[in-house]
Amino acid sequence: GFRERQMNTYARMRAAATLEFDPSSHALLLEQLSRYVPSRYSFGAAGSSLGGGVGPGSGAGGEAAKAWRSPLWTRLGFQGDDPTTDFRGAGVMGLSHLVALLSSGKWPPVTESAWEEVALAGFPLAVASINVTGFLQSYFGVNPRVASPVHQRHRCTERALFEVLSRGGFGPLQSLHADLVCHVYRCWAEAPRSPVDFPKVLAEACADFHATVSATSSSAVGEAGAVGLHNVGDALAARRPQPPRAPLESPSASEAPQPSS
Repeated sequence: GFRERQMNTYARMRAAATLEFDPSSHALLLEQLSRYVPSRYSFGAAGSSLGGGVGPGSGAGGEAAKAWRSPLWTRLGFQGDDPTTDFRGAGVMGLSHLVALLSSGKWPPVTESAWEEVALAGFPLAVASINVTGFLQSYFGVNPRVASPVHQRHRCTERALFEVLSRGGFGPLQSLHADLVCHVYRCWAEAPRSPVDFPKVLAEACADFHATVSATSSSAVGEAGAVGLHNVGDALAARRPQPPRAPLESPSASEAPQPSS
């Protein structure tokens, strides 16, 4: 029945959310991600990709991770030259959500002009994306391993979880992830920021998200002005109209905020 399908969806979401990242097994996802580094920051020889063509099963453990090292990963907002260390908390879902975000059309296309706007704002995109994945995993109760004050402060309503599960689980979660990452950036761009501001900005964005989802979930079906979770992105954007942005230098690797563990 319907209830059984929901429970099965929830079980599959928990299994996916707790799947640990392995650089050997998930090299194809890393390969996809490397394509979103701006073209003017090319990797090695013309046309080559990050990692020298590392594929599934090529190298084990640490050796596979070493193959992906490059300082150019910081251009996507990773902490340093080894992106494989950043997915420990959110796991494979953290990587797949980041790839999906960059290909969704919700995030500005990574062209030189659009990328300059992000880079000048100093926004750590990858770190923000991974933290948002961890927050949503905790928010919907599918990964008990992620924990931080931000994660523990908010929990979804039963109705919100019901809607996510009713729509297949994975698609809605991915869409909400893109909406929330974009909102974290809106909060970040409201004023000049530095890396030490990131936890505060993340907390503000997640509080806005919780308030929006809670209001959405408490609205009666058919009520005037009621919106579903598919409209959360628009509702979040209305909370924080985009002001003019103040340029900042991109943070150094040593200053970069870290993903939740």
